[in-house]
Amino acid sequence: MTPDGGIHMANPAAERLLCLSCEEMRKRNVFEKDFDLVKPDGTVMPPQERAGARALRENKLMQTIAGVNRPDGSVLWLKTSAVPIEAESGDVEGAIITFVDIASAFIDADATVLFQKLIPKFETWLKERNDTLEKKIERLEQECLERRATEIELQQSEKWLRAVLNSLPVIIFATDEKGTFITHEGKWIYESGMERGHIVGCSAFELFGSLAVRESDGDVTDAESVFHRVLSGESVAGEIESKGRIFNVFASPIYEAENIAGIVGVEIDVTERKNLEKQLEYHTHLLEIVYASLDEAVFIIEARTRKIISCNAAAENIFGYDRAGMIGRNTAFIHVTRRSYGDYVKKLIAAIDADDVFRMELNMRRKDGTVFPTAQTVKVIRDEYGEVSLVVSVIRDITEKKKADEAIRENEKKLREESIRLEEMITALKVLAEHRDREKNDMEAGFSESLNTLIMPFLDRMRRTKLDKLQEEHINALEAAFAEMSRPHGRKVAEKLLCLSPTEVQVANYIKQGYYSKKIASEMNVSLRTVEFHRNTIRKKLGLTDRNINLKTYLSSMT
Repeated sequence: MTPDGGIHMANPAAERLLCLSCEEMRKRNVFEKDFDLVKPDGTVMPPQERAGARALRENKLMQTIAGVNRPDGSVLWLKTSAVPIEAESGDVEGAIITFVDIASAFIDADATVLFQKLIPKFETWLKERNDTLEKKIERLEQECLERRATEIELQQSEKWLRAVLNSLPVIIFATDEKGTFITHEGKWIYESGMERGHIVGCSAFELFGSLAVRESDGDVTDAESVFHRVLSGESVAGEIESKGRIFNVFASPIYEAENIAGIVGVEIDVTERKNLEKQLEYHTHLLEIVYASLDEAVFIIEARTRKIISCNAAAENIFGYDRAGMIGRNTAFIHVTRRSYGDYVKKLIAAIDADDVFRMELNMRRKDGTVFPTAQTVKVIRDEYGEVSLVVSVIRDITEKKKADEAIRENEKKLREESIRLEEMITALKVLAEHRDREKNDMEAGFSESLNTLIMPFLDRMRRTKLDKLQEEHINALEAAFAEMSRPHGRKVAEKLLCLSPTEVQVANYIKQGYYSKKIASEMNVSLRTVEFHRNTIRKKLGLTDRNINLKTYLSSMT
């Protein structure tokens, strides 16, 4: 990258990851919005926060993690490192930017290829450097100017090589035939807090001999044994953990002529990949638990062939087949007929063209031949080109729901019939009530007519005879009582007085006519104390106890 943010050169790996050719990238600028980058939290990463811009601005190694939107619409998550390139004058000439796909970076196969590529180059570089230095020493006096030019070129090459090594999450090391470090370079050296070259001259056996190495076949051994094996001519690949980081290590012997002159190796930091693998394993485990715990049958189906790729335990319970008997088969065997299966597929295809989700109810068939109702939800999964690759079908047995719906419909029918019957009964009761009211009115009219025609004339004849004062008062009381009874309100009053005894009713009538207790006692030929007792009983039965209400006024208001 040039100081102004232009892209000077890109390797084939960059073209492959970004889906852009080198020429296309040269037309873009790192400082502009030509590259659409997002942060891990989903927000846009401004150009000034990108690793290249920061490396040029602060003149040191910078790293970022960001997602880049590729031309095909996919998002690629990259771990980016940027190292400034300094001229002899101290000015920044540009920067080297390296990035790796953190979701799949440095798998063993790629790491092996990288190692195989780096080892010959590294051996060649060491040999060429030694040869060049030896030749330059022999010709030091004669070719001073040429040596100086060569040294400058060599320093420039070393600077570029170191910049590349310091931008990759790797460590490259070499030892002599005794296991003493002669080279130790790489970005992780700085990330771990060590200084470059501080272990050069130290013994690999003493520094790292006790580390555990998990080899590619799964066996675990110590690093000291590995060093001895490499110095014996064996190439070893394994995994180590140091200072909280995980590395894939590849070591091979260095040969001079036919003798082993030391070890050359590469350590690749795979911590992020291991963490991602653990997270993937954890989420996969959770998904399997949820998948197995569902009550609905779940089928994962290959879209083109309609063959079942996977299914859960509920599918076995609902359809009666074991999982092995369903996987690999076309889904037609769980449909009622071939025709119904064909109609279902046509509807499914039409629905998928309009939407990625399809829902419907249809009858299906179990292994024992029974047909039962189901509710289906179908979700399609598309590949990176937008084509339907998988179909996820969720099937729920709705037999009980159908029975419940039928029971609800039956109950609703019964309720409607019961409601009609109740309405008819209410209508009949209304007719009976009207008939009763008419009979009641007729009875009242007949009662009044009987009083006026059968009883009142006899009372009138008795009044015309010679009566003493007591007899006349009794006849007046009878006329008043009969008149009261002949009125509807009078009958209501009589109903209220049903709680009184006949004697109490007689006393109440005298009180209502204005008789005092002494007069009532004389008329009824009883003692005054008896009349007072009846008055108190009447008040109590009519609910007038401890109430400041005149008994005569209350009895008169009932008329």
